[in-house]
Amino acid sequence: MEDQQLIQITRKRSIPEDEFYTAINRMYELVWERLLPPQIETSRLRSRLERSVVTPVDAEIPDCVTCGVCCSSLLCVGVRPGEEPDRELTWSVTKSDDEGEWEVDLYLRRDEETLACAQLEGNLGEHATCRIYEDRPQMCRDFDAGSDRCHALRRAYGIEPFLSLDEMMEANARLDERDALPSDPTLITRVSIERSERRGELQINVKLRCGEERVLHSFDPAVETWRHFQFEGITLTAAEALIAGR
Repeated sequence: MEDQQLIQITRKRSIPEDEFYTAINRMYELVWERLLPPQIETSRLRSRLERSVVTPVDAEIPDCVTCGVCCSSLLCVGVRPGEEPDRELTWSVTKSDDEGEWEVDLYLRRDEETLACAQLEGNLGEHATCRIYEDRPQMCRDFDAGSDRCHALRRAYGIEPFLSLDEMMEANARLDERDALPSDPTLITRVSIERSERRGELQINVKLRCGEERVLHSFDPAVETWRHFQFEGITLTAAEALIAGR
């Protein structure tokens, strides 16, 4: 994707799904071109303190106000139904067919030049604040300062020193050990929200780690709102509980 085309896409408020994910992939490339090479794949690292594998339990918790790197580098910050800020602050990801268009995801907008969250203010590593801090999405609240992913991003931005070779080897060994554990076969690995055969309804289709595909839920979009990211990476039981508790 040409960068000028990327800029044009980022200026839209509503973006077709195929354009959006192509644009996001290009944004990740541009972000990581500016950073130090990661010692550990950040996709392997968790953003919750209680799920840390690499970071010692007694490690110092970084000060978010003097950091801001999570707001700069984590591009897909999903906005759940009921926590929507002004629509001008978000990207609506859509699908369409002959019958019309429907929304499948909603994310906070990125700055078209820096690619940081458009609500981030300040200078990374010095002073960082959020324009919508009190109303920030749950996904932001769920990112813990001091988690494995937090420290990895700080190293990539040069805010923290790199791990030593021994530390890096030990960290990767721990991650290998964790990833070798049996995984839940009902973990949802793919989600799509499609037009249902029943007129006026949409349906949430999921694929499980075991390979099974099923319709998770059918709904009237005038009554209910669901988004892809709400179900990605959770178990079938958790997804069913989420729907039951709507």
